[in-house]
Amino acid sequence: MIAYYKASPTEYVILHRKGTTKRKGRGLGFFYLSHGSHIVSVPLSTIEADFDLSETTLDFQTMHMKGQAVFWITDPVIAASKFDFIIDPKTRSHLTDEPERMKQLVIKLVHDSLRADVQRLKLEDALRRRALLSKAALSRLKQRAELEAIGVEVVS
Repeated sequence: MIAYYKASPTEYVILHRKGTTKRKGRGLGFFYLSHGSHIVSVPLSTIEADFDLSETTLDFQTMHMKGQAVFWITDPVIAASKFDFIIDPKTRSHLTDEPERMKQLVIKLVHDSLRADVQRLKLEDALRRRALLSKAALSRLKQRAELEAIGVEVVS
């Protein structure tokens, strides 16, 4: 059966047919044979990942941190090769939880970036310096090779 798919301008689409890439690009529209075809849809808009983390300070107090990491996929081809972004073209929903797994990876890297600074400070000092901790963590995140390897850049 022949079907039509039109992507939004904020998604990068890859059409696979029997194991080969037939079309790829931002905001594409195309006809395809529904049997044997897979459509990969990688979001190009910013993605928000909420986090709620706990870490122990120098004076053995537990500090809870809530926030939001905002990132975007800078290289959709690399991201699609590392995560499964296949969608059901009728519902436009992803068939797996891979997009959520990408968010969890970013949150883990945020936690790793915050951990060292929080563990070096007493609770009172950490609370006073929360803006500096945030800026330092963002700076470290932008330098992480793991994010570049999956085609992601953290914005804030």
